[in-house]
Amino acid sequence: MGFKKVVGIDISKKNIDNAKKRKIKNVSFYKGNILKLSFIKEKFDFIFSYGVFHHTPSISKCFKEMCKVMAQNSCGFIFLIGAGGIKWKIINVMRKILSNVSQNYIYKFLKDYGYTNKQIFLILDHVLVPINKLTTPREIEKMFIKNKIKYYKRCKRGSDFDDIERIFQSKSIPKNTRFEIFGYGENRYFFKS
Repeated sequence: MGFKKVVGIDISKKNIDNAKKRKIKNVSFYKGNILKLSFIKEKFDFIFSYGVFHHTPSISKCFKEMCKVMAQNSCGFIFLIGAGGIKWKIINVMRKILSNVSQNYIYKFLKDYGYTNKQIFLILDHVLVPINKLTTPREIEKMFIKNKIKYYKRCKRGSDFDDIERIFQSKSIPKNTRFEIFGYGENRYFFKS
């Protein structure tokens, strides 16, 4: 995208070590916590979070920290899972049922039934995590206002690389039942400081 320098953070040392092995030119990786960023004195022209905040104790605190490191007149992108729909009710039931089952057993079980690694990830992404918060567009937009973000836009639903959105757009599911099944779907927002 033309950035001269890119900084990535993750709370997991293992993830940071794996990222560093890729040796991507002009990209640095640091172990850090989005709830308390150590980059307060640095200001970034573009900030990006894709599917992280809804797995933390506080989406609003994460976003506030993110905004602290934005340069004036900079841009950002955020993706959060949307609330509503039977899909998330089923996932919450699965979270309770599987809470005391070994993750290794769950992975082996799905592998033995022929699921690919990608399919297993898509099935378990929100099931095995300790925290899984869902949001509505209204809640996210209140967060923008609270952090003095005046321009924000929710991206249209559907993309050719996102399994959930491809299913949502499917012609085999009647339009009048899509919200009942998937709720708000995936909340993707572009915003400017």
